[in-house]
Amino acid sequence: MATPDSNQKKRAARIGLIKLAFLKKDDQAIGCLLQDISLTGAHFAFVKLPGIVPLTLAIGDHVQLVVDEVGEAVGTVARLPDGGVALNFDVLNASETAFIEALQVAINT
Repeated sequence: MATPDSNQKKRAARIGLIKLAFLKKDDQAIGCLLQDISLTGAHFAFVKLPGIVPLTLAIGDHVQLVVDEVGEAVGTVARLPDGGVALNFDVLNASETAFIEALQVAINT
């Protein structure tokens, strides 16, 4: 029997991509590595640096994703794999759609 998590993992094909990004929740932000992306979401690994307080996240939290020189988007925490987070994008407008497309183009650069 498939679980909701396994269905979300397979909902859209993911493309591998390593890019430095930041996740923001309220007044907190943390550096992370964007590891893969699809049209509906992305997976990130947290960058662990000494003295940096980890960002506390829960499934269902709304966060902002910032990728330097590419743009910003918002998403909802879908899963919390060890050392990272998986987001579903909350595409609300044309600029966020363009952001996701720009990230996918970055794969080829």
